[in-house]
Amino acid sequence: MQPTSLTPQLPADKRLELLERDEDGYVPHSYEQLSAAPYLAHAYVGHMRNRRHRERSGSRRRRTASVPGAQDLVVQTDVLIAGLFSAKRKDHAQLMDALAAEVTSSGGRVVGRFVQRRGISGGKKGNAPGGQANMDRPYSARTLMSTGKIKEIAAARAMTGAGAVVFFNELTSRQRTALTEIIGCSALSRCDLNRVEEPPTAKSAGRA
Repeated sequence: MQPTSLTPQLPADKRLELLERDEDGYVPHSYEQLSAAPYLAHAYVGHMRNRRHRERSGSRRRRTASVPGAQDLVVQTDVLIAGLFSAKRKDHAQLMDALAAEVTSSGGRVVGRFVQRRGISGGKKGNAPGGQANMDRPYSARTLMSTGKIKEIAAARAMTGAGAVVFFNELTSRQRTALTEIIGCSALSRCDLNRVEEPPTAKSAGRA
């Protein structure tokens, strides 16, 4: 049985001649387009997955962006230090001592420290979980610590005239802004003191 086709069977030299006259070049037939569809769809899905990953990574970097010149904000300045720890951690005192040493080595004077430990709490209203599931979480997405503890820190800042408060915990941009406004001085993270600012590149220097 002779094979059938929707297009006439032309010799190779005739097909090449037709391709040379076609300005659009080779155009795949419907079946070839259909067979390539799964590969194209897979490539598109991979592209979108990588794009979302880059966007999330960039968003995380923006949320926890360091404060330029953070070390200069504590030099010859009275500083308060604070830390939120899970009740499971038994070394919080040593960690706060290490934070105080970092502030001192950066030229600051520690005039007060505040520690809040989050223990096991009961469940909230409805079916919201409590207990150990919350021990490693901030008390507040806006202020990290509880409202009462932040008020204590703000009162100490007003009494001592401290120029900065350094938290042991990493701070988001939202937390940094809220804490600076509530406490009344620069709110920094321990990581801000340890980050080394990269020198400007030739491209950024050219823009300046």
